[in-house]
Amino acid sequence: MMRQKLALFSADPQASSPEGSALLEKIELMVSSLSSMNEALFTPAYCAGVLQRYPVLNNASLSKALQPRGPVKAARRRNDPMHRCEACGGILSDGSCSACGHVMYVIEGTGSKSKSTSDTADKLSEFEDVLLKLLAQSPMPAVVCEKKDAIVAELHKRGVKIVKAQLEDKELMRACFAAVKLAKHYIWCNAMWYHISGWRPKSFSVQELKQIREYYSRAVQAFFKRMNSVAHNGKQGMSNLWSVQAILRMIILSSSRLLTDHYDFYESLHALNPSTERTHTEIWGNMGTEEGWVFA
Repeated sequence: MMRQKLALFSADPQASSPEGSALLEKIELMVSSLSSMNEALFTPAYCAGVLQRYPVLNNASLSKALQPRGPVKAARRRNDPMHRCEACGGILSDGSCSACGHVMYVIEGTGSKSKSTSDTADKLSEFEDVLLKLLAQSPMPAVVCEKKDAIVAELHKRGVKIVKAQLEDKELMRACFAAVKLAKHYIWCNAMWYHISGWRPKSFSVQELKQIREYYSRAVQAFFKRMNSVAHNGKQGMSNLWSVQAILRMIILSSSRLLTDHYDFYESLHALNPSTERTHTEIWGNMGTEEGWVFA
């Protein structure tokens, strides 16, 4: 679809203008970032997500895409429910997933609900976005794609031979991102390595992704319960919610099956310093005991 749109836009008279050339270059980078993905990943829900993130692709011509637009009012209100699929996390309609057909669940919006309910819904939505980025199922933004050659050059400077294998030292990629002024885009480190090396970790099954989402939801609700409570010493039960990657690492670490089958993905996730990791493990263990968690 994107290749067809690129060909259509390229034939437009506006393609030779500076604005048209810049837009076409961004679309070319998008196509390049998606070219290495498995075709099975391009589900209707995923493609709809791409169009939502890059609305310029909805235009019938390059000329229309370049026309200035006023602010667009959001179609969905914050108190409307957001329907998602338990299996693939895609946005749904009429209680049925057009992508995979699995059972649905509803995340209630904010409305008059408590702040805890609102924050939980926000965090679940954030998790879907981060997970797609970590699995390289979301296209890399243009600002990252444009630095591909510079990142490769930085890897070569550090003696890294780019081969179809897992990067032995994942912190090297973060160092390269920082060197080319992409420190705010560390979340795309995995996707960039997969793109330039051709290697990818073992894919998760639909059932495994469903379990991970359930475990994450369980963890977030437990965090907020503690953040809204006061311990016997008068202190707040929990001061903050961990990052998505930190929680995801603990989920995989807690499941012997997930850790065995997806150790390569676990190793690709960003780790905190050893002291913080030990503290997280202790807190997670205590929380799991109190909640009676069982990770298959």
